[in-house]
Amino acid sequence: MAESKLVSIQEFAVIMKVSRRAVQKAISEGRISASRDGNKWFLNPIEAKKQWLENTSLVAARRSNKNIGQDDSDNDVDKISIGEAERREKVFKSKMAELKFHEAKNLLIPKEKVQKSAFNLARKVRDAMLNIPNRISHEVAAEVDPFKVEQILLKEINQALESLVTKEMHEKKEKQKADMKKPT
Repeated sequence: MAESKLVSIQEFAVIMKVSRRAVQKAISEGRISASRDGNKWFLNPIEAKKQWLENTSLVAARRSNKNIGQDDSDNDVDKISIGEAERREKVFKSKMAELKFHEAKNLLIPKEKVQKSAFNLARKVRDAMLNIPNRISHEVAAEVDPFKVEQILLKEINQALESLVTKEMHEKKEKQKADMKKPT
């Protein structure tokens, strides 16, 4: 096969009747190969054209053809080959099957349930923290040593947080017991 002369991105865009930006995007996505010499990119037009046809959707290429010489960065057309589209479809179906499997095995938690649990936990933390001043204000007011005030505050914060953990663990055990008693 005869060695062909290398061409710039702009020259290749003219050959393919697409925009310069479409060629740059194809290079950056790895759909066509190019070599760099300093700040400029060069392509083997025969090899690049073959790669372009294999890896680029014809519909997307035709749409790019309308924008010759224009920047198509705001053109959201996904330029993929049929083979890539089929691969993506298989990956999608595989992921959906995996999700259905996990759902059937009760390994997934509904988003609403997670949000509700997070909200309830945050509310409990807030309430525990807001109750600290009511419990220790008289003790802190009587103290003049800043170190002792800090120790009192740390002790109360730790107790409040440990109390939350203990309550959560107890509630979780009770829920597990209740779930085990439910008939299936």
